[in-house]
Amino acid sequence: MDETTPILFEVSQPSSTLTVNNLLDVEHPVNNKGMSGKRKGMGCMIGSDLYIAEGSSASSTWSLFRRATQGRMAINTFSDFPEPLLPNMNYEIGGRVVCPDELPASWAKLPNNIEFSGTVVSSVLEYNGTADFLVGGDNGRFIVTNVLFDVPNARIYNFQDTTGQTIVNLLTGSIIRCKEVGILNVFGLVIKRSNIESTDKGITFGDKNIIISLNEILVVSDDSNFTWLDFTACTSLSSIDININRVISPSGSVAFKGLPNNANLDTDAVANIIDCVIIGADPLSGIDEDDEGWHFDTVKGVKDSKAIGHCYISTPVSTDIDDGVEVPIDDIFSEGDLAAQSTCSVDGRITMTNRIEKTGTVTLSASVDKDGGGGATDRYEVKVIRIRDTVETIVSGSIKEIEITGAATAPVFISVPTRFKDGDVYYGSIKGIGTNDDITAITESFMVSA
Repeated sequence: MDETTPILFEVSQPSSTLTVNNLLDVEHPVNNKGMSGKRKGMGCMIGSDLYIAEGSSASSTWSLFRRATQGRMAINTFSDFPEPLLPNMNYEIGGRVVCPDELPASWAKLPNNIEFSGTVVSSVLEYNGTADFLVGGDNGRFIVTNVLFDVPNARIYNFQDTTGQTIVNLLTGSIIRCKEVGILNVFGLVIKRSNIESTDKGITFGDKNIIISLNEILVVSDDSNFTWLDFTACTSLSSIDININRVISPSGSVAFKGLPNNANLDTDAVANIIDCVIIGADPLSGIDEDDEGWHFDTVKGVKDSKAIGHCYISTPVSTDIDDGVEVPIDDIFSEGDLAAQSTCSVDGRITMTNRIEKTGTVTLSASVDKDGGGGATDRYEVKVIRIRDTVETIVSGSIKEIEITGAATAPVFISVPTRFKDGDVYYGSIKGIGTNDDITAITESFMVSA
C-alpha cells in the first residue's frame, strides 16, 4: 500500500548572526520594515527558538512562539500557561506577563519540578492581587532564572516543605516590588545575584530549613519594621553561607534575626556571614556576635569572629613540686574581658568552643618564685598542655626551662603556634628537675587566640 507523502514547508530559516538583543533594538535592520519585511506574523529563528513579530513598526515586539517540547513552554501572556500547571516543565517568560488578581485553582500549590526562566531582559511576572503569589512545598525542585517579579501587594513565596526534600534555586532574578519576599521553609535554598528593590518584609525560615546559600544580593526597604532574614523558627540548620549581601533599610530594621546560644543551628554547624554591608539597620537581633556557631567576617557593624581564650591570675597559690612530676600551675584565675568562643575555669584551664578549627597562638606569661628562697639553684620546666579527646599532649615548642637561685624571680614567656577546635583544653604545667622545692607562679596572662 502506498503511503501518503507529507508535504513540508519552511517556517523560517535559522539565523547564524541574529540575537534576541537585536530583536529588542529598534535601530537594528531586523526591525526596519523596508529592509527585513517585518510585519505581523513574520518570523525569524534564533537557535532553536522561533520568534513572531506582533506588528510592522520598529517598536513592535517579538513573541517567542509557544511550544511544549522537551519540557519547555513559551509564555508571552498569562493565557499561555496551561491549566492546570504541568509538572517537570520550564515556563519561559518572554516579556511582561500580567497575572490575574484571582489566580486559577492550580496555582494554589505549584506542581513538582518546575522552572520560571526569562528569555529576554524584560521578562517580568506581574501580580497585583493580595493572596500569596507562588505557593509550594514538597515540590522537588523549584527554579527561577532571569525573571523579575512585580508583586506590590502580596507575599511572593509561601513554601512549606513537609518532606524535607524540596530545593529552591532563585538565580539572577530580581524583585521590582513586593509586600514580602516570603516564607521559604524548605530543605535547601540558593539565591544568587538578585536585587530586591522595594519590600516591607524579607525572608522567613522554618524548621525544615537545613541548607541556605545567599550570595550577591542587594536589598532595599523603607519600612522601619523590616527584617531581611529571620531564622527564629529554625531548629537544625546545618549549613548557612551568606556572602556579599547589601541591606539598606531605616533605623529600627534588622538584617539578621535569630536566637542566642546557637539555638537555630545543628550541633557543630557553622553559619558563615561574610562581606556584608548593613546601612541603617541593626545588623543582628537575638544572635550574639560571640556565639561560636556564627562566623562573621567583614560585616559592617559586627566585629569579626575571633576565638580568644584568655585568663590571668587573681590570687597567687603555691604549687607543690615533686621532682620529675608534671603538675598544673596552681593559681586562682579570672577570665579576661575579651574572651570569646571559650571558657576559663578558676584553676586556669581554657576550653575552646570554636566550631571551625583554627590555627592561632598559645601564649603564657608568668613570673616564678621559689617558696622559701634558699641559696641553692633549682631548675624547673614549664610548658603548655593541650587535651583533645581526653589525650594530653605537650604543645610543640612550648617547653621552657628556668633556673631560680635563692629568692630571685624567673620570668617565663611562651608563645607558639597551635591548632585548636571545639572541646580542646589548654593549661600551664610545671615540673622540678632534681628538686622538690615548691614554687609560686604568678601568671600575668595565659591566652589561646586566633
